[in-house]
Amino acid sequence: MMIKCDECGHDNQLGAIFCRECGAKLDVETIRPQVRDKSGPGMLGIIRKVISGLILLVLLYVLGMMFYPESPGYKPLAEAQETKVKEKFQALLNRIDGRYGEDKYVFTPDEVTYLYSKELTEKTVGDAGTYAIENMYFSVDSKNFIHIMMQSKLAGKLPVTFAVKGVLLEDSTQFRVVNAKMGHLSMPKFLRDKVSEKFTPGIDEGMIRQIIDSSKDFRVENGDFVVELKKAK
Repeated sequence: MMIKCDECGHDNQLGAIFCRECGAKLDVETIRPQVRDKSGPGMLGIIRKVISGLILLVLLYVLGMMFYPESPGYKPLAEAQETKVKEKFQALLNRIDGRYGEDKYVFTPDEVTYLYSKELTEKTVGDAGTYAIENMYFSVDSKNFIHIMMQSKLAGKLPVTFAVKGVLLEDSTQFRVVNAKMGHLSMPKFLRDKVSEKFTPGIDEGMIRQIIDSSKDFRVENGDFVVELKKAK
């Protein structure tokens, strides 16, 4: 291989530093072979990148499932329905106060949802041991399982929904949770029990407590909630 002089164009032998014709210094850098790393990232590097990508996708999926809210499926009551359910609820309260009235009252899940948000309790403010409940929705499936969806905020800022599924225990007003989800993500039993405990103040206080203490039986019939009061003394 020859090195051409930039000054005079003379061909010089490889390895020469100066041109043998004119004495100019030769530019040896232009013909020096470029050293390239042909090893690449290697199989181990590729595997690490793939695993890192999969872990990131799993984390994004879990966070999305946790904080993407479910639709409550609640249909707001029409004005005439609101008036009717408020009259029925007032009749129940009158009966509890010792006045005349029926011993049995039936409410649809949508009516229970309306009564909870409008009549039964104020929006609960979470303290160190509870969640603040902003909204609560009730529904009943074909097998008479009760579904309760609760909207809250973690640390008072991050919106989240908890959905629990359970049944009313026989001869009791207690609610046994058989399944629970945070957003769309199912929770293990030990975690769903902890979450259920934190919501207790929102479903077992104030006027709700008064109704529970005055009731002989709570049950679900044909997809509706039935409240049967104790006999008046």
